[in-house]
Amino acid sequence: MTGPLAHVAHILACPVCAEAVAVVQERDGQPAVLGCSGGHRFDVARQGYVTLLGGGTRGLASDTAEMVAARTRVLADAGPFASLRSVIAGIVEESAPDAEMLLDVGSGTGQYTAACLDRLPAAYGVGIDLSKVCARSTARAHPRLAGIVADAWSRLPLAGESVDTLISVFSPRNVDDFARVLRGGGRLVVAAPETGHLRELIEPMGMLRVGEDKYDALRTSTAHAFAEVSSQIVTYRSDVGESAIADLVGMGPSAFHLSSDEICSRARSLAGSSTVPVTIAVRATVLRRR
Repeated sequence: MTGPLAHVAHILACPVCAEAVAVVQERDGQPAVLGCSGGHRFDVARQGYVTLLGGGTRGLASDTAEMVAARTRVLADAGPFASLRSVIAGIVEESAPDAEMLLDVGSGTGQYTAACLDRLPAAYGVGIDLSKVCARSTARAHPRLAGIVADAWSRLPLAGESVDTLISVFSPRNVDDFARVLRGGGRLVVAAPETGHLRELIEPMGMLRVGEDKYDALRTSTAHAFAEVSSQIVTYRSDVGESAIADLVGMGPSAFHLSSDEICSRARSLAGSSTVPVTIAVRATVLRRR
């Protein structure tokens, strides 16, 4: 039996009863159904991802297909976040060069996780996202990366102390459960936008502003379970045109508040036939599980 799900199934846990999960049925040499000793069963989609939800998601909004497509384009090798993706992968490699199991909570398209796995040839990865579209994208982002649909704010469907490194890139942080699934001394790598992030687009594109206290909030919320190892601000400027501006808006939460026609119209007015220099400003913080 092959595929990333086959390699990570032993660390997964049932979202209903928290019992260990195993592959109980195969299809063409790949996992087809996962299940626990309590009789709960979870079908693996033909695209390679599996949904491990124990109940309602409390009305949380998940990314749409359009948002995921925009994010895929923005995170492409020539996109404005290519340098950030490389920096994050380097930080993960430096902080845990011997990691065997990587977890990305809020994995989105899986491109950040894939970049990390490229630096960690012995590791497998699990990408968790509430969106089925994201889980599907994650499952095809890297041959050693499994895609899981799960709620980041509920108990994660993983066994305790089962992962070496956990990354959270522009994603919600369930700190107590992060500590539960990380092994002692394991690393949590958090990437969060600074106040100057995409500042040239905020007013003209009607985007949501980044709060000024994100770093202080991170330190306060993690202090009981994690010790800070390092923190650095990654900042640079990238020239983006009309289509990239529309994608930068359309891939994030602002897309829930603006129609696609309005986003495209504003992007056209802002860029015209030229490009706009846009600031990328992200703080990357490495924390060690106490």
